[in-house]
Amino acid sequence: MNQDMTTDCHRAPAIQVRVIRDIDSFAALRDRWAQLLDDGGFQAPFLSWTWYFTWWKHFGRSDELFLVVGEDASGALAFVAPLRKHRTTRRGLRLRELRFLDNGIGPRNDILVSNRVRPEDAAVALLDCLARHQREWDLATLANIDEAATSLVAMRQAAAASDFKLLQESGRTSPLISLEHDFEQYFSRTFDRKHRYNIRRAVRDAEEKARAAVACFSRPQDVAPALQRAFHVSRASWKGQQNSDMGGCELRRAFYHDITQQFAQQGVIQLWLLDLDDQPVSLQYQLVSGPHVYLLVSDYDARFHGHSPGTVLLYRVLEQLCRQGICEFDFCGEAYDYKMRWSTGVRRHVTLQIFGRTGYGRGIFWAKTGLLPLLRRIRRVSRRSSALLT
Repeated sequence: MNQDMTTDCHRAPAIQVRVIRDIDSFAALRDRWAQLLDDGGFQAPFLSWTWYFTWWKHFGRSDELFLVVGEDASGALAFVAPLRKHRTTRRGLRLRELRFLDNGIGPRNDILVSNRVRPEDAAVALLDCLARHQREWDLATLANIDEAATSLVAMRQAAAASDFKLLQESGRTSPLISLEHDFEQYFSRTFDRKHRYNIRRAVRDAEEKARAAVACFSRPQDVAPALQRAFHVSRASWKGQQNSDMGGCELRRAFYHDITQQFAQQGVIQLWLLDLDDQPVSLQYQLVSGPHVYLLVSDYDARFHGHSPGTVLLYRVLEQLCRQGICEFDFCGEAYDYKMRWSTGVRRHVTLQIFGRTGYGRGIFWAKTGLLPLLRRIRRVSRRSSALLT
């Protein structure tokens, strides 16, 4: 496919914007993307070119690449919106939807903006670009953006100043742990005496009765065989029953093989495994960037539930991370109960919905904000009326 020509932005003249639609042009962004992350202070590896490019290679076959990039006068990236065009149906309506390069494997997304440009200018340039291509899409759903991201405020302001309709909805809430103090201080402040005793007893019993052994794999020559063992654990977890485990789908298996090897070469991968009686029973697949750790996958073999393998592994991992000087452990994903028990705070996310300025896009906005709420009210009134008559 041919990529769009670079087009001037009328309200942000310092930024030239184009839409990249082919993988070769996507590949050519690698070095400038890394510089953009450095300029913008983005630390999470899942916002990197490596992550998004690898994701697209493995999962993007049924969609069309719609990568919006802004460049300054020197050719450096001013912003990147890592998007794709996806055809779907909702409530009987056919939609051409712009989405992030994401299918739930990545914990969060963002519009990546360099600190050399104002977020407001980047937002205006992005919306101008979407307006020029308004015949190609109906709805943009930008899911799981950090609630504290500067891009959010900028997008809301830019949309309010333009003719775009924008809605912001709550997304996932991800627990996190602040590890500014040593492990004993964190552990004592987070759990009461009874819970501390129970956790340590589980760790002690596993180590004494089942010969528990914890190992971390991060070197390129070690991660491939360790990943195979992790696939085995994930398949034996509750996710395996739903075919949502790491290796149950061939595309996911290939993605994890690819991204793990690349991140191992960059020194940002940690694959932790807990063995009981020489058998892998629990895993933590996480990324490391400076003093931050991002937990992407945490599974355990359901047959070993009685040994609390997830608790044992998490305890030992956090103990090691404190010694390594890690200051924040991000559980990522959803706020499951076990995560909340260990957490000291949360990171909230939101989803932005931008509606196209065509008649069809306006109709979708009206249906979501007017028609559907009206139908829900009618349904509630009808139920109350039925209850009174019975």
